[in-house]
Amino acid sequence: MIIWQNSETDCDETLLSVCYFLMLIIDTKYYGNAMQYNFDKPAVHSGNMYQIYAYVKNRDSDNTGKVSGLLLYAKTDEEITPDLSACFGRNRIMVKTLDLNKTFDEITMQLESIADELA
Repeated sequence: MIIWQNSETDCDETLLSVCYFLMLIIDTKYYGNAMQYNFDKPAVHSGNMYQIYAYVKNRDSDNTGKVSGLLLYAKTDEEITPDLSACFGRNRIMVKTLDLNKTFDEITMQLESIADELA
């Protein structure tokens, strides 16, 4: 389950480690085509990957591995959509797609599924 934190005072003792010791940086994108093609092969937009990588590495300047990044694309009509997870050094960076043509409950389930992959 995603714990939506509005401020540090929202944390109780059982959530302390989630609130204070882990960070997820989310960068959202929308393009008519979520994938770019290099030599007829689908790929994530390299500029977007570099951007989320830079956000994560700058925030985790001590290289603790406690900062992760999520590049989140809105789903389009494309057959191939971004879906990957990789570690760069000690930091995990994920690229996922969110179908916004769903109910709020279904969108919540999609987000919780993504969060579960980070656990």
